[in-house]
Amino acid sequence: MPAIRFTKDKQVGTNAFNLFPDNECRFLAPVVDASELEIPVLQKLVTPEPRDYPRDIFTLFGNANREKLGVLIVRERGYIVVLPRFKSNEAIIATFAQRVLPKMYESETRVGLVDKYVSANEKDAQAQVAKCNAELAAIQETLEQKRVTLAGAKREKQNVIFGDPTAKQVLTYYDTALRQDDVALFYLYKAAELIENNNGGENGVIKKFGVGSELKFLKKTANASYADIRHAPKPGDVVQKWSEEDIKACFEACEKIVLAYFEGLFP
Repeated sequence: MPAIRFTKDKQVGTNAFNLFPDNECRFLAPVVDASELEIPVLQKLVTPEPRDYPRDIFTLFGNANREKLGVLIVRERGYIVVLPRFKSNEAIIATFAQRVLPKMYESETRVGLVDKYVSANEKDAQAQVAKCNAELAAIQETLEQKRVTLAGAKREKQNVIFGDPTAKQVLTYYDTALRQDDVALFYLYKAAELIENNNGGENGVIKKFGVGSELKFLKKTANASYADIRHAPKPGDVVQKWSEEDIKACFEACEKIVLAYFEGLFP
């Protein structure tokens, strides 16, 4: 059975049954009438994806978001029909019994014999569909395995980074810079300075991580802004204003320095 979700739809469309394979369930047309529905429709249906061939799920009523409000589900030789509430459910039940059921049985007898004969082209198409389904199943299985591997790699990365005291403190500085625009350069500098202190100073960072231009640019910009970067600005201090482009460039420089440091944590 399809899952049922809450909705409140006032615009409802119907299946015209004029195209293949929908025309094969035209026998339901007497009860697929949007004008007879109780509006708004309060329930929508969530169904599995239909098979391509032979089709096993047909939308009878739908909303503006292409969600199903009424469906026909074909399982083996049986049918499941799920319909919305009508203005007169009793009248629809009578219509279903008197006009739909006879056509369903007639259609089953007539189509059943046709289905028993499989043409050469149909056999070829069925074989191609089966081959594609098998290939798709193999791809999906491989994809799921790769997703599990990816999730494991992400967990390992986080454990290594958050297990490193320097990296953990650097992330704190960077996060503070994001949240405090007026002193962002101070915390970006502190992040770079911490990496310097644990990797042989400026020369050591440049030699080890190759981020000399980024490090020098960040230090120069931050020092020019705060005069003495060793201390955060005090209330009343005059802080040089920098453009959004300058701040963005400092964030990008800090990001390159930090990511280079992260790279050094992994063999």
